[in-house]
Amino acid sequence: LPPTPNDNNTKLDKKAKKIARETAKLRKNFNLPSTEELLWEAAPVTYKKKDGHLSNRGTLHGFTHFICYSSSLFGIKTYEVISLDDVISVSKNTDWTDFIVSVETKSSKYGFFCPMSAGEETYKKISSLWKSSRPNPEEGIDSDTEEDDAAKSGSESNDVELASSGSDSSDKNYLTTREFKEDGFLVSRDNSMTELVKADFDCDVVTFFKLLYSSESDFTQRYHANRGDKEITIGPWKDCTVYGLCRELKYRVQVKAAIGPSTTIVNEVQRYHLQPEKLLLETSHTMQDIPYADYFHVEAHWEAVLLSPNSCQLVIKLGVPFNKKTWLKGTIESNTTKESKESYENWVRLARETLANEQLNDEKKPKKSTSKPASPRNPDVQQLSQQVSSCPPSLPNRTPTTLDKDKDVLIDDHVTRLGMLEIVKILMLFVLIYYMRCLCVEFATFNAHNLEASGRT
Repeated sequence: LPPTPNDNNTKLDKKAKKIARETAKLRKNFNLPSTEELLWEAAPVTYKKKDGHLSNRGTLHGFTHFICYSSSLFGIKTYEVISLDDVISVSKNTDWTDFIVSVETKSSKYGFFCPMSAGEETYKKISSLWKSSRPNPEEGIDSDTEEDDAAKSGSESNDVELASSGSDSSDKNYLTTREFKEDGFLVSRDNSMTELVKADFDCDVVTFFKLLYSSESDFTQRYHANRGDKEITIGPWKDCTVYGLCRELKYRVQVKAAIGPSTTIVNEVQRYHLQPEKLLLETSHTMQDIPYADYFHVEAHWEAVLLSPNSCQLVIKLGVPFNKKTWLKGTIESNTTKESKESYENWVRLARETLANEQLNDEKKPKKSTSKPASPRNPDVQQLSQQVSSCPPSLPNRTPTTLDKDKDVLIDDHVTRLGMLEIVKILMLFVLIYYMRCLCVEFATFNAHNLEASGRT
């Protein structure tokens, strides 16, 4: 039965009560007045402590007059409260693969590290919240915010080369015009990364990206589902101002470690640069809940180079940079390299299957041809064609009839029936061979039992 208005109201009431309970719990944890309302949340965010160390990944909460941060790992909880009345300035910056939002107060300075694709949105939330609480809204906020927004909108329209005409315009839509720069998206140097996979593909570079990595492709979703990942979220490609075209992925993976949780959330950021002869793809991801999650992150450098008009070669390199020292560094690097190699090899296998299926579908598509069709090789089909196309002797110059116009349809139907008959014959032959083999096995087993029984006697 369809839901009634009363049912909808009940669901809304339950949702509102749940939000109210969560807000009350947060107010209690942060020791806030009961008048404070929760306006927004941003996650994942890493908070830089006053001593310079980074905390575990947590959540940023925006209240009416406060900005609060919370995180929890192995029962160790971290809470931080910033009053908007004490804030002097809000600024933004980039470092490695993170987008940093700096909040300066009268007594100290706070840094919140966000994923690159979500950093701009988090910065706008914080600056807008602080702006609404000040008598002079423009004071203390970066003056280049509007310029950045204008540059971002301009780069979104200019960063991707759109072809207005031509037979290959659909492929040109994926090409990037911005120059690719080593601007710190990856911490690892290319020569220091470990090469894990080198594979050849029977397609050009643009087709490789189009079928496996474009926003229209579902390959990434299928790849993560094949690995057994859950809660898969894949964002669209968009301009990230600093690093070009980026997108953010979030998914839950199984953890094979002896200690820690059985699953963890992975936050991954990707960026790409595509030209007709080369594709560069860089990825960086962090894991939230595992031990030592804030000590390191995993980086990968993908490079697909055109070998011929219909082939390219892919090389995948891996890096595991650390931002804190630990005696488990060698173990973490070894386990990460092993699991990543298995995952990338699985990716290559699925990618080749996808490209092969796509090529097969292209071959099955009907192609227009101006040449006359070749005569059928089957004698029965030739005879049918002659009967359909022949005219009576008494009417050598008669006008075409319906039978003449539909002769191609009749021939195709006859060919289809003959083909199906051959397929049925082959299937019956396989079934017969299978049953004969089963009988032989049973007969051999029966003789063996008889010989054994006679030997005992």
